[in-house]
Amino acid sequence: MDYNIPNQPLNDQQDVEKGKTIGILSYCTLIGWIIAIVMHQNDKTRFGAFHLRQALGIWIAYLCCFIVIMITAPFLFFMSVFLLPVVGITTLIFVILGLVNAINGKMKPTPLIGGLAEKMLAGIK
Repeated sequence: MDYNIPNQPLNDQQDVEKGKTIGILSYCTLIGWIIAIVMHQNDKTRFGAFHLRQALGIWIAYLCCFIVIMITAPFLFFMSVFLLPVVGITTLIFVILGLVNAINGKMKPTPLIGGLAEKMLAGIK
């Protein structure tokens, strides 16, 4: 079974049902992601692995943006005051999109970062 092909239709409904809880939990904060990865180790599914990669990609992108904004805040105060809420809202939108896809049993990559997350986090299977 190939775990690394985004947008490939998932025909195995049993895989989706088994991985749905993991997919949903992975978007519920970093603690939820950790719980989901532990659960995934016991019962691996392609669906669960896909959403673990997507969620981790979102959290990593958020942390990177947050760190860059905090580092540049003393120099670009007005820009950082504007960017921090934009990054937070964008992250929330991505999390909601991923969560809706997990609830609906879809394996649709997150806009902007989904494809990159699939490539960089391919080790999560």
